[in-house]
Amino acid sequence: SGSGKTTLSAKIATCCAEAKRSQKPVLVSVTDNTTKSTDDLKAFGRLLNMPVKQVGMEAIPSLLKQEDTQFILDISSEATKNLEFLRELSELFSPPEFKIIQTIPGNFNKQMITHQTSMYDQVEPLVALTKLDECELSPIELSALVSAGTQIALLTGTRSIVGAIAIASEAILSQYLKENC
Repeated sequence: SGSGKTTLSAKIATCCAEAKRSQKPVLVSVTDNTTKSTDDLKAFGRLLNMPVKQVGMEAIPSLLKQEDTQFILDISSEATKNLEFLRELSELFSPPEFKIIQTIPGNFNKQMITHQTSMYDQVEPLVALTKLDECELSPIELSALVSAGTQIALLTGTRSIVGAIAIASEAILSQYLKENC
């Protein structure tokens, strides 16, 4: 909760829609009940003119088998339940058609980063560093990410949905480190 998952989901959907790689992306809130993140995702969907669905975990495998539709899942549930679910999905779908992105906010300390990355390392997620416009990661926290062997894929803040996501290349990460560390 509060790591930037919902905002990142909307940003990824925006990038996909701008790239026009497939039909309009569908935002999916994966939760057992309506939560604030579901309401936020619905608001983003209205703002971006994108469909939003709310489903339970049990409905996801059949939903993802739909052809020619790109689903962006915002999963909000207990970590152990998430892990089991993500492992099952990873076995059902191959890497080109399915990616797991773990959000790590810029305000996490070394201990939280180590805990979160070790918890999810079994599913080999890509990492999105979020909320970087609100707080900055220090060299200590970045070292924890490197020590954990994470694949930093995205850098993003929270203030803008359109055009506010950076693909983490060597040049982008170097620029971030020069400006902030």
